[in-house]
Amino acid sequence: MISFYQLTACCCLAGLAGAAEPLSYRHIVVEDLNGAVASLSSVPEVTPPRWAREVAQQAHPWPPPREQAFFSGPIRYVLPPADEGEVFLKHNHQPAIASLKNGDLLTIWYSTRDENGTELTVLASRLRAGRDAWDPSAVFFKARGRNMHGSALVVDDQGTLHHLNGMAPQGAKSWEKLALLHRSSRDSGVTWSPTRAVNPHYQRRSQVIAGSFQTKAGVLVQACDAVPGGRGGTAIHLSRDHGRTWHDPGAGKPAPDFNAGA
Repeated sequence: MISFYQLTACCCLAGLAGAAEPLSYRHIVVEDLNGAVASLSSVPEVTPPRWAREVAQQAHPWPPPREQAFFSGPIRYVLPPADEGEVFLKHNHQPAIASLKNGDLLTIWYSTRDENGTELTVLASRLRAGRDAWDPSAVFFKARGRNMHGSALVVDDQGTLHHLNGMAPQGAKSWEKLALLHRSSRDSGVTWSPTRAVNPHYQRRSQVIAGSFQTKAGVLVQACDAVPGGRGGTAIHLSRDHGRTWHDPGAGKPAPDFNAGA
């Protein structure tokens, strides 16, 4: 049965069928089949979320030049929303941050009551160039009824901002098995390409953690927790084509032995 939420999303997207133009969105509608993501649809926003409003697009030096050393204490970014209807729950964890070509900082993290819960939602806040306070938070990425466990941001050498995120099956009260999702932005996080499941299968090795980077050879590197527990190592996902495709070179291979003399 199609829910009202799905029906509304389908109606909103009817005029976008087949289009790949970026748009401001934060909700996706997902269909699964045989333990994997079968389709993804982006739900456009009638009113852009706070992190997508009035964002400067001119290039800005990073870091900004200074004649004298600058010292400052931490500036809090986990702020409650200012707009009606936004989500903000008691447990806020696992942040990622990116410095953007327009001089802004963008940070994302998840907000939840229970880390196993389907209410777990990714929020965002923006620190605009030249300002000393972060914007109030707003929802950044969510599929209804799904645990969106683990997020990362990274800007590549072409100035593209990449967002990677884990996602559990519908209704699953766990982050044990996740699909790996990807989208990108060319305008400092205002609009985004359609979300793709770069690893559509719900399995381990896809719990995204922050700290993504690009090597001198141009390879994007995304680390993921290999297991849902605290002892199980890390899986590394690689992209050699600026985020279009990803692979996990360690999948199916025995864990390395780091013992002396091994």
